[in-house]
Amino acid sequence: MNQRHFTRLNIFPLFVGAAGLLALMAGCPPVAPECASDADCDDALFCNGVESCDGGICISSGDSCSANQTCDEENDVCIAPPCTGNGDCDDGDVCTDDTCDGVTGECVFTNNTAACDDEDNCTENDACADDVCAGIPIDCAEGETCVNGICVQPCVASAGCDNGLFCNGVETCDEGACTPGAAPCGDDGAFCNGAESCNEDTDQCEHSGDPCAPSGLACDEDADECTLSPSTLFFDDFEEGIGSWFADNGVWEVGVPTSGPNSAHSPENVAATVLAGDYPDGTSSRLVSPSIQLPEIEALEEVHLRFWHWFSFSGGYWGDFGVVQIREQTAPGQWGTWTSLNTFDGFSGVYTNALVDLSGYAGKKVQVGFFLSQGSYAAAAGWYIDDVTIDVF
Repeated sequence: MNQRHFTRLNIFPLFVGAAGLLALMAGCPPVAPECASDADCDDALFCNGVESCDGGICISSGDSCSANQTCDEENDVCIAPPCTGNGDCDDGDVCTDDTCDGVTGECVFTNNTAACDDEDNCTENDACADDVCAGIPIDCAEGETCVNGICVQPCVASAGCDNGLFCNGVETCDEGACTPGAAPCGDDGAFCNGAESCNEDTDQCEHSGDPCAPSGLACDEDADECTLSPSTLFFDDFEEGIGSWFADNGVWEVGVPTSGPNSAHSPENVAATVLAGDYPDGTSSRLVSPSIQLPEIEALEEVHLRFWHWFSFSGGYWGDFGVVQIREQTAPGQWGTWTSLNTFDGFSGVYTNALVDLSGYAGKKVQVGFFLSQGSYAAAAGWYIDDVTIDVF
């Protein structure tokens, strides 16, 4: 009869883990697990990463900081390198070339020989050397010394320094050297008298004059700007575009001209038959203003239309010409026929100021028209209109 032999194994009612299992297989007593939870593994250190429990064994996530960072264990922080590119290393010194070392992450400042300014008017050819900006002293003639960048004669009194010129100010003797004076014609702070300049021929300071006069506007000294005068009923310099103007069967444009006069009268925009090139053959065209209510006027008062214009019309017996026109409103939304007031032909050469009397239309609502009338089939540069004003005088 066969007998079966059984070997009795002791089953431990506890988790022995991998180490314990190996110990059992080797016939050794089981080893207690290193941990049962992540909390058992925390070594309270920051820089070696986060510890966790895996199968009874504590493991670490590794360095807390990236490869280009430094770990600060005391403060539990990762410190970035001083630089990651050359732009991080500007020390504000023109005499150094500033770069970032891609390996160490440290800024490197290398002395150079670049041109610089040592802020000394009496030196020239300033350049960097050993992180210092320095120039070569200006070589003055024998007996002269350099003062504010100018070689001057030594002096004992200011009278000996006068160079006879008005516009460079009064020269004085300063510590044995003649020193130039301050220019006598600086900005006087006033807007309405224009820019200041010095006239050496007359030994006087001069002003360019009212900056608002070319456009026919009034000068406001308090606001430093050109404004409509109380007598101005209408003004448009086309700087805001075409606005409420429109072209009747037209080629009129508003903007910066690149043909004809190649500029506005003031400051940049004009209304023109064509801004860039000649007007087309055989096309009559009219630029029409917004409706304008003219006031009733007293005895001796007048209403005038003023504008600046440049023109070049095709000539000959059947030549082209420009006509200033006006029409009245006969009923709301209805207008009468156009009436011609002034005619221009030929070539103006420069911008000129035109004056048209509108007194006969006082008290009426009107529109003004600038009509290009073509009698020929030849093209020309055309008509350029700017700074349109209607005033009561």
